[in-house]
Amino acid sequence: KRLVEHYTYHGESDNEPPSIIFSHGYALSFSMQRLIELIATEYVGLDSYPKGVLSLYAKCRYLAEVCDNPPLSFLNDGKEHRVLKSHLVIFLHSIDGENVRTSDVQDMLSLLVKARRIHMVASVTHLNAHLMWNGEQYDRFNWIWKDVTAFLPSEIEMKNQVTTGYGANAASTRGIAYVLKSLTKRHIEALQVLSNFQESKGDQDMDFQDFYVKCFNDLVVSNEAMLRKLLVEFKDHKLVSVKREGGREYIRNLVPAAELEQTS
Repeated sequence: KRLVEHYTYHGESDNEPPSIIFSHGYALSFSMQRLIELIATEYVGLDSYPKGVLSLYAKCRYLAEVCDNPPLSFLNDGKEHRVLKSHLVIFLHSIDGENVRTSDVQDMLSLLVKARRIHMVASVTHLNAHLMWNGEQYDRFNWIWKDVTAFLPSEIEMKNQVTTGYGANAASTRGIAYVLKSLTKRHIEALQVLSNFQESKGDQDMDFQDFYVKCFNDLVVSNEAMLRKLLVEFKDHKLVSVKREGGREYIRNLVPAAELEQTS
C-alpha cells in the first residue's frame, strides 16, 4: 500500500497531471457501484445516463465508451459536458481482494481500463492472482508486471478487512460524501445519535435498545420497525456495523464525525 501511494505522488510528471481515484480492494466495503459513481460524477461530470443505460454493467460500458473517444464537448445524450482534458488513473490496492476478485467485477474493471483515457496501477497479494482473469479480461488489462515485493507487514490491509475502508484520501472522502448527500434528514439524525454516543462514551458501540429509545425520544423515529429499516440501509452502505453479544445487538457508527457535521 505504501509503495503504491509513493508512486502516486512521485511517479507522475506529465504537464497535465492525471485525475486520481484510490480504491481499496482489501476492504470489505469495496463497491464497484461506488467506483463507477466516482468516475461518472468526479471525472466525466455526468449528471445522468442516457435512456436505457440502467444496469451497472451498462453504465460501465457507457463510461468506457465516453473515455475512449476524447476530447468530448458533447455526448450522445444531447447535453453539454466538460471536455476531458486529463487522463484518469485508478490506484487499486489488492485487485485480488475478496470483494474484487469476482468475474463480474474483474470484467467491468477490464472494460474501464481498456478506454484510452483510463489507466490503472494495481497491487496483488497472491502469487497466482493472474489465474482469476480469463483471456479476454487479461487482454483488456494489458498489464505491465513489476515485482516490487516489499516484505512489509500487511497491517493496514488486515485492519481494513473489518472496517469500512473509508480513509483520508480524496476519493474516499468524495465517495462517502456522495452517499451522505443521498440520505434524508432522518438518516443523518440517526447517525448523529450514534456518533454523539461514541464520542461521549469513549468510542463504545451503542446497544440497539438504547439507540431506539434515544431516537424515539428525539423524534427521529416513531417505532422500532422504522429504525430497523434505517439500520438495513446503513448496513447496505457500510455506514454502520452490527455485532451481537449475549443476545443483544450493538451498533457502531463508521462515518467520520467531520463528514456528518458537514452534511447536517
